Amino acid sequence: IRYVVVAGLFKNSTNAENLVAKFTATGLNARIEKVKEFSKVIAAEVDSETEAKSIAEKIKSISGDKGVVIRK
Repeated sequence: IRYVVVAGLFKNSTNAENLVAKFTATGLNARIEKVKEFSKVIAAEVDSETEAKSIAEKIKSISGDKGVVIRK
């Protein structure tokens, strides 16, 4: 089982790129995934639900918004 931590969904790709840069600077291996005309920011993909929830909290301290944990 894998857990994906989603940090945001943006119509403006520049906003997604800026968020990825912010997360990358703090050590997260963030990336952008295209979903139709949107840019989804994936902050992390991990094996542990506990780790995913911890990353979601870290996202909140960085961006002000809590990440969403999705079981894959």
